[in-house]
Amino acid sequence: METSYDQKRLLRELESTGKWGTDAVKIGIRAKFRCEYCGKDLLKSLENYKEWNIDHIVPQSDGGSDTMANLALSCRTCNVSLKGQWNPRTVIGENGGRAKLLGEAKKYIESKRNEAEKELKEFRKIVKQCTI
Repeated sequence: METSYDQKRLLRELESTGKWGTDAVKIGIRAKFRCEYCGKDLLKSLENYKEWNIDHIVPQSDGGSDTMANLALSCRTCNVSLKGQWNPRTVIGENGGRAKLLGEAKKYIESKRNEAEKELKEFRKIVKQCTI
């Protein structure tokens, strides 16, 4: 089911807390308050909320801008641990719009997540074998 928000009211209410800026609310609304890479609900728990990051889809170090089109709501795991400074333009070139850039970043993050899961599985196996 598609979530619908009274965007003006939500913007006003969250800004009035003194904890939210206009851009953070707008980015949150656009992403339905979920990581745009993995779908994690960033308001579901304190642990999830503390992972709230705003990512530059095209990193600033590669010429990415601070425009809303280049900003994505992200959990810390996807932004810092998995995507890092990776630039989706290395795959799709300069002509890709936000949707294509975001799509490539999601694919990249998913592959990195799969690699990390395999590594974690191996670590668990080692720990289990060494548990007395």
